[in-house]
Amino acid sequence: MQLRRTVEAYPQQKPTVQTVGNYALSFEWATGCSSGIYRFERIWDLAHRNDPDRGRPYVHGAW
Repeated sequence: MQLRRTVEAYPQQKPTVQTVGNYALSFEWATGCSSGIYRFERIWDLAHRNDPDRGRPYVHGAW
């Protein structure tokens, strides 16, 4: 419950979103953070509570 309150206390922000080709999205936050691109398949899996990494540790970068 403490973690939930901590997370909810952060200001709600919406990033600027841009498409990358026909396969991914890039997010840029108001703080200037814009690390990485995220493939549509990965976002879909996360949104549907699937494990896009199939049990492997996530490594940021090219697949």
